[in-house]
Amino acid sequence: MQTGSHGSGTHRPAFDAMVIAMRVMNCKGEVVELTEKADGELFLAARCALGCFGPVVQVTLRCVPVCRLKAGIRVTELKDLREVLRLVGCKDTSVQLLPHTGGKVVVFTHEKMVKEDYEEELRKKREQTQKKPTNQEMMSAKRDLLRIYFDLLDETSFDKAHGFDAFARKHASLGLDEVKLEIFRRAPTDLAVLKRLYRAEAAYWTEFGETFEQVGFSQHLLMVLDFKAPHLVKELCVSATGGGRGAGGGGGGGGGGRRKDLEFMESVLAITEEIGVAAHTPLLCRWSPASRSILSPLYSEEGEEDYFVWVQLLLFTTGDEDRDVELRSAMDAWYLAISERLGDRHGVNEHLAKIEWKPETAAGALETWRRRNRERLGRFNRLRREFDPEGKFSAPNVAFITT
Repeated sequence: MQTGSHGSGTHRPAFDAMVIAMRVMNCKGEVVELTEKADGELFLAARCALGCFGPVVQVTLRCVPVCRLKAGIRVTELKDLREVLRLVGCKDTSVQLLPHTGGKVVVFTHEKMVKEDYEEELRKKREQTQKKPTNQEMMSAKRDLLRIYFDLLDETSFDKAHGFDAFARKHASLGLDEVKLEIFRRAPTDLAVLKRLYRAEAAYWTEFGETFEQVGFSQHLLMVLDFKAPHLVKELCVSATGGGRGAGGGGGGGGGGRRKDLEFMESVLAITEEIGVAAHTPLLCRWSPASRSILSPLYSEEGEEDYFVWVQLLLFTTGDEDRDVELRSAMDAWYLAISERLGDRHGVNEHLAKIEWKPETAAGALETWRRRNRERLGRFNRLRREFDPEGKFSAPNVAFITT
């Protein structure tokens, strides 16, 4: 809540925007209740504040019922993404941009279903159980990925000595992400290897994406990210409608008008390919409605009538000190290239839980961020000082906000 954590979909608000009341402990040790009706801007500042308004001891959330969904996967081209999003919308949609594949895009959709259609779909799924691809077919689709894994093995290893066919049979049960992790561990910064990987992944989704269609309830099907390994991550967001201050467009995420979100996504992909980053996951793009919380990266005066797109940058760490230093430098260079080239043009903001501005490498990015958000930071700090005049809840890790 305090970091503006978000979900996926233009009708699924960030955590802080779901808070309708909260109790915090003030600088005198008193527990006070805050609501928007009674406290106005103070409440809108405190519900997304990185702890600057004291410990949160209780929250009251606006909740919504679970719903029935049909989840699907399709592979398309970047040039066709605008039309795909016009058809499916962004309500429960996420997109993965695969670098170095000539613009291949994987689109994950979640369509809301009424009870009768849901039960009919379940019946069809039960009848189609036998039509799912066999393990042998799935292994064939993963063969190119397994070949990359095999090529990276030590020449003296047992698996290498027994040849690729034996290796592929032995590892047929590995999932797509498990194979990719093994490749990243062995060649985390080898761009040629990563290019092979993404071409193989695009072929895999093209062949078998439709077989992953599912029906179920929203709490089971909506994306829960588990990367299964330590990693470095940044998340950047921009207003899909042009500025985050109610520039229009609404929350449906259709295709009409100028799509600032697609411009930003295309630009991030272009920079990623231009500077030669060996990105360890596709660029994950998800949409969120705006928030009226003053410090939220999704801030807009229009609240949930506006919406934003998030783009995620991720590199897995290896546990090897020298390699991980190299990976951190690569992440810094990747982030700074995007921030410096696109920050002002698109009004880029960051996920507050993932900000790590190092003075020696990112002083310019920090000052640019402060300049873009000067008015909001001024309002936030005025309210913070009134609530905590002695600065008891200030800390070094939030100095980029409070100084």
